[in-house]
Amino acid sequence: MGRQKYSLMHKQERGFSFVETLVALAVITTLLSFVVPIYLTGKSFTNGRMLENQARMLAQSQIEKQLSDLKISKSTRLIKPFQIEEEVTHVQSLWNIQVKIKWKNTHGQTRSIKLEVYRFQNVDSPT
Repeated sequence: MGRQKYSLMHKQERGFSFVETLVALAVITTLLSFVVPIYLTGKSFTNGRMLENQARMLAQSQIEKQLSDLKISKSTRLIKPFQIEEEVTHVQSLWNIQVKIKWKNTHGQTRSIKLEVYRFQNVDSPT
């Protein structure tokens, strides 16, 4: 009886068997094969939205700048990673300000946002 007890203790102290180790690795690999693509997709989506929000804020700030100093103009410039196209036109008493921001997303595709504002201003009133 003493011998059985010793052999059971000895068996329990051996650790994982080869089959248990393979099953554990298979489970971990399967879980990682689902988790890693979800993580990478989420990260890419978050980076893309972050660039889009930056572009929108940049476009809004450019419109506010153009509204503060209404002058007919057309320009294109680069503030990495964004390309900014601005156009201010005036017809009779109506000002039109267009700002288009272009950038490349994390997949290399060109994205853009265009904001446009109209401002009515009488000829008699100051800017």
